[in-house]
Amino acid sequence: MSVHVEFSVGPVQAFVAQARRTRDFWGGSYLLSFLTAHAIRGALQASAKVSPEQLERDPLVLWASGDRQGEPQRMGSVPNHFAATATDHDHADRIAAAAEGALREAWQRVCNAVWNRYVAGAEACGVATRGIWDRQVSDFWEIIWVAGDNTPELLARRKLWRTHWPPDEPGDKCGVMPIYQELSGQIRASSREAREAQDSFWKRVRQKTGDLDIQQGERLSAIALVKRIYVKCAEESIGWQLKASAWPSTVDFAALPWLRRVIACPESNSKALTYAALVKEFAPPEAIEAARHFRGLTNGGDFVRLNGDYLHPTALANRRVTPLLEESNRRKLQDALRAIAECPDEEGRLGYPPRYYALFLGDGDKLGTLLKNSGGSASAQIAAALDRFANETSPLSEESDAQRVYAGGDDVFALLPIGSALVYADKLALTYKECFSRENLQTATLSGALLFAQMTAPLTRVLSEARRLLDEVAKEKNGRNSLAVGVYQRSGLALEWVTTWERNGSRAVDVLTRVVEILKQQQTDISSGVIHRIHKLLWRFLGEEESWRPGKCLTVTGDLDIEKLILAEILHSLEKRSEPDVDNQTKANEAADVIWNLMLVESNAVKPNLISTDVLRLAGFLAGGGNEEEHQ
Repeated sequence: MSVHVEFSVGPVQAFVAQARRTRDFWGGSYLLSFLTAHAIRGALQASAKVSPEQLERDPLVLWASGDRQGEPQRMGSVPNHFAATATDHDHADRIAAAAEGALREAWQRVCNAVWNRYVAGAEACGVATRGIWDRQVSDFWEIIWVAGDNTPELLARRKLWRTHWPPDEPGDKCGVMPIYQELSGQIRASSREAREAQDSFWKRVRQKTGDLDIQQGERLSAIALVKRIYVKCAEESIGWQLKASAWPSTVDFAALPWLRRVIACPESNSKALTYAALVKEFAPPEAIEAARHFRGLTNGGDFVRLNGDYLHPTALANRRVTPLLEESNRRKLQDALRAIAECPDEEGRLGYPPRYYALFLGDGDKLGTLLKNSGGSASAQIAAALDRFANETSPLSEESDAQRVYAGGDDVFALLPIGSALVYADKLALTYKECFSRENLQTATLSGALLFAQMTAPLTRVLSEARRLLDEVAKEKNGRNSLAVGVYQRSGLALEWVTTWERNGSRAVDVLTRVVEILKQQQTDISSGVIHRIHKLLWRFLGEEESWRPGKCLTVTGDLDIEKLILAEILHSLEKRSEPDVDNQTKANEAADVIWNLMLVESNAVKPNLISTDVLRLAGFLAGGGNEEEHQ
C-alpha cells in the first residue's frame, strides 16, 4: 500500500521577504528554489515518485541533478514544498532523509563558498565570528515532513506544532534581518576600539565584495550576507554561473521608459554617453554593471549599464549611495546629468527618471479545492495546465519588460515598469484561465496584486503590502478572480482599489486604461485638480462621519446624482481652459461616463451600491507616468 509524503522547507518570509534591494528578493527566492530542487533530487534518488509531476522536469531540478542542457535557469521556479509517493512507511522515512540530506549538503556548500571568498580574511577583526556564522547557518532552516493519508492536512497541523526555535542572538543586530547578530561580533557601543574593529571588519569584507554590494555602514548576519553575495561566487556556491549584476534594481525599473527616451534622441544620447564616461572615470568599477535584460537599449552604451542610483539627482548627491573615487568630482557629474534632463524630445523636456516601479504577485484561486472537487483524475489535467501556463507566460515577460523573481506552478512574482504593469497582469490572468479551460477545468481563476511603489520605499514593507493586497483584498474581500491595485509612497500606502477582472462584459484593465488615456489626451483641459475635487466632494456628501483611508468605499444614496456631479465638475474644468466654440459637452460626457463606470465597485462578494474614489486618484497617478515633483 503506497504512503503519501509532504515535504516543506521554511521559513520563507524570513528568507525571501527581508530584503533591502531587488537582487536580495531574487537571490533569496532563487536560493530557496535551488535548495528545494536539491531536496527533490534527493527524493528522486531514493526512488520517490514526486508530485506535482512537472517538478521532475523543472529546469532547476534538472540542473541540480546534473542534467545541464542549454542556459542555466535564471529564476526561481520550484516551490518550497512538494509531495511524494512511497511504497511503505520505511520508504517514506528514506525519502524524507534523502531529501533533507541533499538540501543541507547544498546549503553548506553555498555557505562555505561565501565564507571562504569574502569572510575568512576579515575574521581577525571580529569576536567569535566563526561561531556566529556556524550557529546561524546551521540552525536557520526548518524542514518539516509528514507521511500518511490526507498529508496536506497533516502538514498544516504539523506546522502548528512549533519545534524549530532559533537560538537567541546577542550583540549588535543585522541591518536586513534584525533578529540575527551581525557577523563581526563586536559591540559597537561598548568602546571606541570595538567600534573601530567592527568598521575594519566590514571594510575588509567590502574590499572583496565592492561598495555597491555592501554599502558603507551596512552590517549583516551570515544569512543576509549569503543571500546577498552567493551569486558573486556562483560557480563555487551553486555549481554554475549567474550574472547577478544584470538583475535590475527598483531604480532601473522606474527609469526604463526614461532611458529609452534618452537614447532615442541624438542630442540627449550624446550627452548620456558623455555622462557615462565621466561616471566610469570618477566612480568605482561597480558603477558600471552588466547589461540589463531589457529590450531596446542597444544604442545606449555604458549609459544603460550604469547603476541606477547614478541616474537620479537626489541619489547622486548622497555620497553613501553613489560613492566616487574623489568627492571633488561630484559637481561635474551633477552638471552632466542636468544637461541630459534639459534636453527636449517629442514629449517635451526629458527631465529626470520617474521614481515608481511596479510589483506584481499572482496566485491561482483554490487550486487544492479544484483538485479535490474534480477527483484524483484531475491531477494530470492540472499539471498539464500549469505546464502550459509556464510556457505561454514566458513571452509576456519580454513584451512587458517584466523580470520574474519567481514563477512556479500557479504563483508569479514579478517586477516591472509601471507603464506595462496593468496589461501584464491582465494577460497573465487571461492566460491562466485559458490554459485550464483547455483541460476542461472551467472554474480555475487567478487573483493578482499590483503595487506601484516609490523606488526608495523599504522593499520588505512593499512586498508585505503586496502580499496583503493579494491575500486579504483580492482573494478574501473581493471573492477571488480579482485584481487589487495600490500605490505605495515612502510614507506608506496612498490608495487601494480592487476589482473583478471582468466589469460588465469589459476587462477591468481596459476600462481603467481608457480613463488614463482620456486624462492624458485632455490633460490641458481636465486638470488633475478635478480628480481631487471629485474625491473630496464625494467624501463630504457621502462619507458621513467617516474619514477617508486607502481602500475605503462609499455607499451611494438616492439623494445625490453622482453622475451629474462628476459631469458638472469636468464641464466646469473644460470651460475654464478651452477656447470659445469648443464642444465641451461631448468631451465632458465621454469622460464622466467612463469615470462613473470605473468608480462602481465590482466584486464577487455581493456588495451593492458601493463606489471607490481611490480609482480616480489611481488613474491620475498613471496618467502622470509615476512622476513626482520635478527634481531640482
